[in-house]
Amino acid sequence: MVVMNNFIFENATKTYFGKGCVKEYLASLANSDSWRGRRKCDGLLQGYFYCRQNIMETYFSGPDEDNVSDDISEALMRSTIRNLRAAIKNPEDYTARSNLMWDSTMAENRIIKLGKRTDFECHQMEHQLGAYTNCNHGAGLAVLHPVYYRHIYRDGLVKFKKFAINVWEISEEGKTAVPSAEAAVPLSASPMSPVPDLLSWH
Repeated sequence: MVVMNNFIFENATKTYFGKGCVKEYLASLANSDSWRGRRKCDGLLQGYFYCRQNIMETYFSGPDEDNVSDDISEALMRSTIRNLRAAIKNPEDYTARSNLMWDSTMAENRIIKLGKRTDFECHQMEHQLGAYTNCNHGAGLAVLHPVYYRHIYRDGLVKFKKFAINVWEISEEGKTAVPSAEAAVPLSASPMSPVPDLLSWH
């Protein structure tokens, strides 16, 4: 049996057991020894992907008109990237880790979801994958998201270009919307470039 994110996975079945029961203990992790000794910062990376993919799926949901929720999401994504880089460089960096905890809180406290349709298709696919494989949710999302976005980005070129420029600071000079959007797709599963063996979770 696997208990994760308010769901119980048992015998390839997903059961919802209500909001709030899992999240209260998260703040304690910022001030614990839970991060030390993990192979290649696996726990940190998996948590990062889970946090940021939640933000991304909210961000890429409609509406796409200029809105404050998207502006906050872009700031949160930049923060997760910056602080993960710092935490990988120095696993004892309490400031970076506490910032990642706050990013995670903002990803899940529904503030950025206000006014958004919250199309979480990729999340639902990963829940099914996790039910059958017992893979970590963040790791599963890191694998699925680039593939999913590669299939859909041409239907949302303006938004993906905005993601490339405002989150990843990809220069738009000399580029049309298509190259800018294409450059952002693989970055949807990368906190930095390059990180050797980043997705090698065993």
